[in-house]
Amino acid sequence: MKIHVGNGIAIEPYQNNGQPGYLCMPLVRNIPEGKVGWKKVKCQICGSECWERPEQKQLLKENNNMIACCTKCAIEKVTIRDGVTIRGG
Repeated sequence: MKIHVGNGIAIEPYQNNGQPGYLCMPLVRNIPEGKVGWKKVKCQICGSECWERPEQKQLLKENNNMIACCTKCAIEKVTIRDGVTIRGG
């Protein structure tokens, strides 16, 4: 399933095709209260405060090419690499 978010950008589930994928962690500044089970962590790329969700550890374990980072970094990394496609888990 691919979700088009505008400006030629689409978000789709990660497909382990040898290229890195980015697991988007919501930014605390966008969701200040978080949800039950979420834990505040730092983005490993930019250091921004984000939310780690309970399912992340299993997804990262199953997909060794996937990197957890804030949504902003995921968008920047993949936009630079692929032009307009954002691949996330």
